[in-house]
Amino acid sequence: MSKLLGELLAPAGNLESAIAALENGADAVYAGFSKFNAREMNENFLLQDMSKLSAYCKAHNKRYYNTFNTLIKEEELDEFYHTLNEAITLEPDALIVQDIGVATIIKELFPNQKIHTSTQMGIHNSLGLEWAKNFGFDRVILERQITLNELKTLAKQNLIELEIFIHGALCCSISGNCIFSSWIGGYSGNRGKCKQPCRRRYYDHTKNNKNGFYFSTTDLCMVDTMRDLLELGISSFKIEGRLKRLDYIISTVKAYRKVIDEAFNENLKLPISEAKQILSSAPSRVWSHGFFDEKNHDRVVTPLRMGVAGKLAGTILNVKDGEVKIKASTFLKLGDRIRFISLDSKQTPSITIRKIKNLSRPGASNIKLGEEAIINCDAEVLKEAKAYLVGNALTYSTSSLDRLPEFKKNKKFDLSLQVKNSTIKLLATFNNTIFDKTITDTLEEAKNKNLDMEANLKKIFAQTANDNYKLNNINIEQDKNYFIPTSLAKKIRRDFYQDFFSLLDKNESQNEDKGHHKGNQISLLRTRLIKELETNCCHTNKNCRPTSVVAISPTDYKRAKKNYPNCNYALDIGKASPDFLGKEIFWILPFFLNENNLLALTSKIDKLVTKGEGNFLITSIYQLTIFEKLKQTNAKAFENLSLILVYPLQVNNSISLLKILNFVDKATLWVELSNEEQLEIVNAVPQFLWPKLLQYKEGYPALLSTRATLIESNDIKDDHGLPFKIVKNEFLGLPLFQLFSGKKFLATSNIKNQVGSFYDFRGGDMDNDLTDQFNFNYRWV
Repeated sequence: MSKLLGELLAPAGNLESAIAALENGADAVYAGFSKFNAREMNENFLLQDMSKLSAYCKAHNKRYYNTFNTLIKEEELDEFYHTLNEAITLEPDALIVQDIGVATIIKELFPNQKIHTSTQMGIHNSLGLEWAKNFGFDRVILERQITLNELKTLAKQNLIELEIFIHGALCCSISGNCIFSSWIGGYSGNRGKCKQPCRRRYYDHTKNNKNGFYFSTTDLCMVDTMRDLLELGISSFKIEGRLKRLDYIISTVKAYRKVIDEAFNENLKLPISEAKQILSSAPSRVWSHGFFDEKNHDRVVTPLRMGVAGKLAGTILNVKDGEVKIKASTFLKLGDRIRFISLDSKQTPSITIRKIKNLSRPGASNIKLGEEAIINCDAEVLKEAKAYLVGNALTYSTSSLDRLPEFKKNKKFDLSLQVKNSTIKLLATFNNTIFDKTITDTLEEAKNKNLDMEANLKKIFAQTANDNYKLNNINIEQDKNYFIPTSLAKKIRRDFYQDFFSLLDKNESQNEDKGHHKGNQISLLRTRLIKELETNCCHTNKNCRPTSVVAISPTDYKRAKKNYPNCNYALDIGKASPDFLGKEIFWILPFFLNENNLLALTSKIDKLVTKGEGNFLITSIYQLTIFEKLKQTNAKAFENLSLILVYPLQVNNSISLLKILNFVDKATLWVELSNEEQLEIVNAVPQFLWPKLLQYKEGYPALLSTRATLIESNDIKDDHGLPFKIVKNEFLGLPLFQLFSGKKFLATSNIKNQVGSFYDFRGGDMDNDLTDQFNFNYRWV
């Protein structure tokens, strides 16, 4: 495990914010390209900008992590590989990934590249950490809804590097388990396009149309707990906010740099107070310890507060012809960003103040508290709205971005130089390339006994005269202290390096031609993974025939058998009563389970298998470790299990499918994919694997799941009248609140007859006539 501890990791939405964060005390930044990262709505990085960031980090002993933390569709695999290849040439310190297929591509095709699990992978207990370590991950970015006590337990086990969030906006949902934005607007948070529906107002029709921000969380702020966190030995402390402006980046980095550097001073109150003062300069929601504080779970969501970040900036006095008359509630200046919020919490996009007409101080380019002024605004603003400050203009200037050098890779090679009699032998090695040359010349022993010819040769041959290649190690052997004139040594060096570097450039060009052939590497990898599965597939047992599974509550068992005959039926494992034993039930494992309940779940699975129950639905990565360990202790009992991967785990492309089939027998295709996109995956694999696939055919996928305490209601609606309900469920003693749609998801058609079906009616009535085709019918307003 790495010795890296206490890294301060900052968000970087562009090169300017990255350099600002590093110049103000961040040890590392995380950043992404315009595609394949979880903040695609942001400006993000061009390749040239990422190249400059890489060069800057290497020159200043800093680190940067490139984010590829979204689900990749089948049709994008070739484009993704091309982007990935370009990213790796810049030598990022690690790549952050969510998709198991993406992780597989990196480990198989770029085995030396370090990878970190995204928080979107939802790893939250020690069994998840074990799986990540065994897969080949170097660090786990933990799920944000673990508690401080759970974190302490994980840190003590020292299984793998851990990274945690310490500041910024919180998601209401457990990471990787939210399809809320996708359901009501077609913008998937798992694809970096979240529209933050959790920040909107909703109406509870079971309580006289009572309304509020039922999913809007407080902001995380751990500035007063950094000493305790540092003592745990956490590798990296992460600030959220790649969508935030420069003022937020600088203030948060400065604040946490101060408390980290002074965490073990005797008097910590002063730096904490100073840090909070710095943080208060950037707009935010109410601060809390988020989910770290178990007692705070009923206060993480604040239904009566607006779902908006910002400081009250002023009251609207009049709106006319693109001009807004405002009475300031705080100091405002040119370049500040404000947002207008109506009384019913409808909000405009944020705008930058470009022009000020100060009515209290004519000619002034700013507005002081209590003054009235007119500002230009091309957005629609209601007169009864209020203005909120969401970004401060800065005069701070980073190092000149245009003049920053781009990254140049120094390829390090080793050199052996042997001098004997009248012969000089040179041998250079770079990766798998070996180049040697022998030079014969008349050499004499040095007359000056004090002449250190070895040191002189090392100095001469260290000068490669080539920016792309650098001497790593040189080994010199000589049977006597020969005198080699400097002019001769330089000529030998020049001729040898010219031939050697030409050979390396030629080899590299040939490798690039092979590697960049469109789809070549992905196709070869896919073929290899298929062959591995074909070897292990018998084509005859029950796991090689199509399966249809219906997930239900126990009370719906008889109705499900009537409405969906000839199917397998699935129940939550916490409801495994003796009445259902022996009926070939599939037992659904809890997708989120804290450390304290792991032993109970493992024991329950072991007992069920001993009683002849062999069917389980896998919903989270940590469960793969459970079965691996149980197989090691009782191989015979566990050899005929049937394990099916279902929502909320993701199989989004053929590579992730082929990899996950090494751990489970069957897998359900990701519910956010259209029928056409699912069919692309099916057609990318051979027909013998089709029965190992399931299509999410019908039901109620949880739109979000959370440890935060929410109101319970069967009749929530949004501004457009879409129905929802909030239910409190219990998973082996762990309470979670879940949001379900009032409409039943119904796939348009079967993708293939040879593909099985998955139905899930645990979140609603199977006979509901209100149906939807998921996320393709609505547009955000």
